[in-house]
Amino acid sequence: MPKGFRRNVLCLGCKAKRERQPAQPHSIGCRVTKLRYDLRFYDLTAEEFVRMYTEQDGRCRICRTPLGGIMLKKLNIDHDHQTNKVRGLLCRGCNMGLGSFRDNVQLLRSAVRYLEETAS
Repeated sequence: MPKGFRRNVLCLGCKAKRERQPAQPHSIGCRVTKLRYDLRFYDLTAEEFVRMYTEQDGRCRICRTPLGGIMLKKLNIDHDHQTNKVRGLLCRGCNMGLGSFRDNVQLLRSAVRYLEETAS
């Protein structure tokens, strides 16, 4: 992680609200703060982010599920963990799926073969 970055950056109002009621959703202000953090962390401009979102028609690059909007928490910025290069915008499920396979193409191919061989 680049020097000077922190995870779980929340707006002060949202952080105070969360401490009293942990199950409460983030406010729009907090999501804006997170998006700003993500753009800075991945070295993306707002224009690059909007272009990527528009090119993907507001959908996950893998499963094509609508991401709902650029401020919704369904959206994940997928990146290569070694180079930190942004690959695309994914839904949470697809992003976690890639992470579960440690971004290993061979493991993913094995998983596909397994699914094809065991299909009913």
